[in-house]
Amino acid sequence: MHDTGATDAQDMAARIAAHPWATTPLGPRADWPQALKTLVETILVVPFPQILAWGPELTCVYNDAYRPLLGRKREALGRPFLDVWAEAADVVAPALDQVWQGHSTAASDFPFVLLRNGEPEEAFFDFSFSPVRDETGAVAGVLNVAVETTRRVASDRDRRESDMRLGAVLEQMPLGVALAALPSGALLYHNPKAVDLLGHPMLAAADTAGYACYGALHDDGTAYGPEEYPMARAVLGGETVDREIMRYRRGDGRETWFEVSAGRVHDSNGDPVLAVSTFHDIAARRAAEAALLDRGHRLRESERRLRSLIEGIPQLVWRAVDAGNWTWASPQWTEATGLDEADSHGHGWLQAVHPDDRETALAAWRSAGEAGHGFTLEARIGPPDGRAWRWYRTRATPVLDEAGGIVEWLGTCTDIDDLRRMQDQQGVMVAELQHRTRNLLAIVQSIATQTVGLSDSLESFESHFADRLAALSRVQGLLSAGDPETVTIGALVRLELDALAADLDGDRIACGGPEVPLRKRAVQTLSLALHELATNARKHGALSGPAGRLDVHWRIRDDDGEHRVVLDWTESGAPLPAATATSRHRGYGRRLIERALPYSLGARTEFVLDDRGLRCRIDLPLTLKDNREVAG
Repeated sequence: MHDTGATDAQDMAARIAAHPWATTPLGPRADWPQALKTLVETILVVPFPQILAWGPELTCVYNDAYRPLLGRKREALGRPFLDVWAEAADVVAPALDQVWQGHSTAASDFPFVLLRNGEPEEAFFDFSFSPVRDETGAVAGVLNVAVETTRRVASDRDRRESDMRLGAVLEQMPLGVALAALPSGALLYHNPKAVDLLGHPMLAAADTAGYACYGALHDDGTAYGPEEYPMARAVLGGETVDREIMRYRRGDGRETWFEVSAGRVHDSNGDPVLAVSTFHDIAARRAAEAALLDRGHRLRESERRLRSLIEGIPQLVWRAVDAGNWTWASPQWTEATGLDEADSHGHGWLQAVHPDDRETALAAWRSAGEAGHGFTLEARIGPPDGRAWRWYRTRATPVLDEAGGIVEWLGTCTDIDDLRRMQDQQGVMVAELQHRTRNLLAIVQSIATQTVGLSDSLESFESHFADRLAALSRVQGLLSAGDPETVTIGALVRLELDALAADLDGDRIACGGPEVPLRKRAVQTLSLALHELATNARKHGALSGPAGRLDVHWRIRDDDGEHRVVLDWTESGAPLPAATATSRHRGYGRRLIERALPYSLGARTEFVLDDRGLRCRIDLPLTLKDNREVAG
């Protein structure tokens, strides 16, 4: 054992100066030949381990760097080299003989056990043995130079061990394996199984263009181009090829099919270092598929659909054991929740369940574990930070063994958030439809009752009732054409005047005001009032003759913070006959304006009919403070 940590009070120069050389074959230092003196001075300043063996006895002189190699050996200064290294004499003596004949020799990676920092450590050195000559040119000694190679030896050893382990694995693999260099694609290695599958030795290829010598065919019978081989695609483009079917004619002439995969191998830094391709013979499987073509086709289609389903379905898929301990979650789960697949194992998935739904979920698992049957559960799922909860329907189904025991659980979570929202909206719409239907029936009933009371014959009732239902139908069409909240008072006025074929662009009718959206509860009743005004204007008022004029204007006013719309309907230039004036005094339209509008809509109305014409004002709140919403 050699102690690199040992020190001495004197360095080698001092020790050489103090050594009793007269007792050695070299004699006193003063009598040494000049060549020996020069060599000793040289090795003392060299940082590498060096030892000089001088004369036939090979008397040793060495430098400080060489001392650790001697370790705990007895003092070697002035002793014969072969005595110092007696344990290596069988190796060293033949080398020394070559040196005495004038030839240099070397030994690589010679092992030592050194004490470094007080601990034994194996070390390796390269040694060279060179002849040194005296003044006459004759070989007078041997110079031994040592260079430590421990790191290189350890690196080579690790690489060899790694290569051996990798080789052992590849040798035993049931797949053919080939390795190619990057970026050239030159084939570097193949395992015995590759040769067995091909039926001939691997063919040399210095680059991807050389792959053409294999003559492989696509499954459809077309020839592979050199760049189409899976290995070439991995080399040239970094593509990962998964289980591609390849037709191949073996060395014995038999045609077979291979399933081939290829990709790149990366080092610890993520840099590509090799391309690898694996393949195996699927001829037996193909033969079975050919014999059962229909069944085989269905099987492949089923496998394809299943693979696509698992990888592409929007459902979150998972597996579990022991009443809710997850063992796997699909990428869709990670994408929807932000939880890594590993973080979802065990009960980690609960992090992605809304806190208010977690106990419900655990209770469902407890019940399922006790009863041994599947369950369905609706709960909110999303990222644990709570920024995007969505409703999911979870279904869990047990996988049973032959004895009926539960092996594991398979489950899916289906996003039903939009469905629940639509169901809620549908409930609101149904309730609104029922409410509107009741209101509409009440309005029709009110119209019928009022029309009957003011009609003196069935024909009169039929005519007036039909007109009023037509007005009601028109406003229903306006309501159904868009959002009821956007029906404006201007739209209602124009609708009724258009129904009478009134010329809104002519000189006899002036119509205008801001487009004021009405409450949907106000639309039907107000439209009936406008219908009565427009119908009477056509039959008896301003639009019944050529001299009449109709002004319809509306505005918005503020009444102590309450927004109201004020509509003024003014007819002039057409004096009314007494009978007509009397009928309008007591008609359905006036009752509607003076009674129904104030009652149902909180309106304030004025209705004046005299020799100058008709003046009607409807002052209508845009909102109702007392929440009265009486239809009709």
